[in-house]
Order: sequence, then C-alpha cells, then structure tokens
Amino acid sequence: AQTIYKQWFVDFEFPDENGKPYKSNGGKMVWCEELEKEIPEGWEVSSIGTYSKVKSGFAFKSDWWQSQGIPVIKIGSISNNTIDNNALDFIDSNKFENAKNYTVKRGDIVIAMTGATIGKIGIVPNLGKYTLVNQRVGMFNLGEKPLNKVPFLYLVLLDDIVQKEISNVGGDSAQANISNSQIENIKIVLPKEKNINDFNLLLESTFDLILNKIEENQKLEDLKELLLGRMVRVEN
Repeated sequence: AQTIYKQWFVDFEFPDENGKPYKSNGGKMVWCEELEKEIPEGWEVSSIGTYSKVKSGFAFKSDWWQSQGIPVIKIGSISNNTIDNNALDFIDSNKFENAKNYTVKRGDIVIAMTGATIGKIGIVPNLGKYTLVNQRVGMFNLGEKPLNKVPFLYLVLLDDIVQKEISNVGGDSAQANISNSQIENIKIVLPKEKNINDFNLLLESTFDLILNKIEENQKLEDLKELLLGRMVRVEN
C-alpha cells in the first residue's frame, strides 16, 4: 500500500487515461509556488480537513473506568498503527448515552493529540458493538463506510512530511499538544477526486485484509493466554 501511494502521489506515476504512468508518459505538470516544485495539472495544495474533519474524544470521568464493558480507546491504546486490545479501558453500558457521539467503527482512524507520542495513528479493528474514544484522541470522520476512504488518509498521515508538521505544530516533548483544527489545517497535496477514488478502490480490499489479520492475531493472543492459564493450572 505504501509503495503504491509513493508511486501515485509522490512520484506522480498514477495511471493516466490510457492506464500508463502519468508523469513519465507526458502527463502535464504545472509549477506550484507554495511547494516550489511541479505537480500534476488539476492537483492543488489543500489541507487534511478538506478530506476529513477530526474531533477530540469524550472527557470521561475517572470514576467511570472499570475492567469490562464498552471499550474506550485512550492514547496508550494506539500501538503499531492500530489498537492494542490489552490497553483499552472500559465503561459500563449505562454510561454510553453520555458519550454516544464519540464512537468509532471498524476501519476508522484515531490519532494521538497530546504527549510524547503525538501524531501516532491507529486504524480501528472490530472491538465490539460499540467503541468509544477518550479525550485527546482525535477521531477522523470517514462516514458510514470508512474503508471507502481510509487508504488515502491512512497513508497521508503516515507520510514523514505530515508527521514532522504535526511535531512542529504540537511540539515534541511530553507536553506536546495539537488541536483538531491544527490537524485539519496541515497542508497536503490534494489530487483530483478521481485519482483519490481510484486509489481507495484499488486498496480497499487490502485494508480489509489488514483489519482481518489484526483481528485474527488478537484472537490468537487471547487463545494463547487461555491455554497458558490452563497449562499453569494443570501443572499446579
């Protein structure tokens, strides 16, 4: 996925109308003053917010936390560009109504908005019927079917230039902090809508497979813990 992203949106070798690499087959390039380089005709310098809005999660009360219930993603839950099931917190279902506007679905993306790991992102696997997001974790609005839009945004957010800009805006210390509007205002090269749609369509099945593997790995981890626990009891 990252290789195709670089080919299309960094090297500008996305398929032209004849299915051939755009730039190396004479695709028209125009000079961009802001970037001080050429970009494909019809592309523009825009912002992340043009593609997807982002908002911070819900401010849960400290006495709501418990060991089971509805899962809540915290900054510490974001690991290896996904969500670590073992680092989730939970609230009782009777508190759900208070935070129902801060739910994420399978395929959504969350981002750390504060702390030393500011800018780290995670694609959300299936964590249950409902999954909530804690404050200072940003949640991107990808609509009812996130997989239709997630490939482009996921790889944009992992781009070194974008990650550096997040650090520049928010700072790189333990007190680092970035707002949802600052994330939305980060500049990116925005391709034509057709190029983005073609890219997302091409990689939608790949990201579905990624999520399947994440979910499968978690089931295997759970099974391993269960088996190890039984082995210990047998030995005792």
